Amino acid sequence: MEFLALIAAAHDTPLIVAGGIGGIARWLFVILVDKKMALRQGLATVLLGAILGFFSPNFEGLVVPILSGFSADPSRLPAFVAFITGIGGVGVVGLVIDWWSNRGKKLNQEPDVDPTPAPKFGDK
Repeated sequence: MEFLALIAAAHDTPLIVAGGIGGIARWLFVILVDKKMALRQGLATVLLGAILGFFSPNFEGLVVPILSGFSADPSRLPAFVAFITGIGGVGVVGLVIDWWSNRGKKLNQEPDVDPTPAPKFGDK
């Protein structure tokens, strides 16, 4: 219990929570679009978003220029960057995992070639 109180008192807690909320947003988006994400995968998505939210100050240099057209309260900018990092990072990790898992499947499949020869020009 003391460990949870220590985490709650840390100044990185809003970043972790915002990154986790980014993971939740990504999870809900996948459910709405695909409807195939299990509870265990969703919880892993939230956990990954929270971890990425913790490391969001490292990505602030990438995210802030993208958001340069928006006006925001500077005191809330780190939490917003953590949210964007959480939702975007989970999406990028998902793309890499999908690419890696589908890479072997395409190599082992038979080519999609029609066995009938193409007709010669002028034949009926």
